[in-house]
Amino acid sequence: MAFTRIHHVGMVTSDLDVARNLFCNGFGLSVDEHRTPWPGDENSGPVTSVEFPIGEMFYKVSRPNNSSSSEARFLNDTNGRGGIHYISIASDDIQADLETLLGRGLRLKSDWNGSGPVSLDPATTQGLEIEIRPDDHYYVHPYFRGKGLVEESIAASGLSYAILRPTLIFGVEDILLNNIAWAVRRFPIVPIPGDGAYGLQPISVEDLASLAVEAAKGDDRAVMDAVGPERYSYESLVRLVADALGRRPWLLHVPGEAALGLSRVLGLLLRDTMLTRDEVKGLMAGLLVSDEPPRGTASLRAWVAEHAGALGRRYASEVARHYR
Repeated sequence: MAFTRIHHVGMVTSDLDVARNLFCNGFGLSVDEHRTPWPGDENSGPVTSVEFPIGEMFYKVSRPNNSSSSEARFLNDTNGRGGIHYISIASDDIQADLETLLGRGLRLKSDWNGSGPVSLDPATTQGLEIEIRPDDHYYVHPYFRGKGLVEESIAASGLSYAILRPTLIFGVEDILLNNIAWAVRRFPIVPIPGDGAYGLQPISVEDLASLAVEAAKGDDRAVMDAVGPERYSYESLVRLVADALGRRPWLLHVPGEAALGLSRVLGLLLRDTMLTRDEVKGLMAGLLVSDEPPRGTASLRAWVAEHAGALGRRYASEVARHYR
């Protein structure tokens, strides 16, 4: 079978503002403005939907605008409570997978057009509506989509390969940590996008290089996350840097869009792009941690303490380093 992952979770609500408060203010997620701009008072069509990315999937929250949709019927059946309507599972070979499922006694909820998404009959899936859909290789933003497409091309090449997926890399000439330290040294207030609780699992550049050398010696096909032994929330990472520098800035929690706006203003003065919307979304979605065992051994805490004297003395420009 070629099921690849949970594609998204479909939910129904009578009030999208309540859903946004839950997912954005409660869980620190953000609306995918690329695919589903926030609708405001728009009520066009039978349903209005908004997507909240998390990891490599998303919550799709729908508000029925009339009584004709399946979402409206679900909302009515739950006495207006709403909740999880269905789970969508991606498949790389939907024809073969459906044939296997039907051969094992499951049934379709309705006729299938032969190519698009289709739902299974809840009577055969423990009462849960499960949608099967062709994998469209959804990623939270274009950066991860590009990496995913490259990995797929490598995997389809027929060659042996090793794909390392580092999270946050630290080391000499680092940009992100250096610029956090630069901001801590110069400003009494340092903005923290969202609640700052989203995680990071940094790996040293030396550990990553060693992993690459070892992986290159083998003939197997391998895909592995490259992460270090320590996990931090973004806020605790900033505090770690500030403590090492002997500074006590006020860490001000602001919405992700506000942090992006502040970085753009400062970026104009520095002639640099400090942050992009995709980077903020990826960071706040918790994509910089892994459930796999750590493959690096170097401690970020020890490294920051060792390099505190030089860290953040000068601003490190991404644009100047790579594009000028």
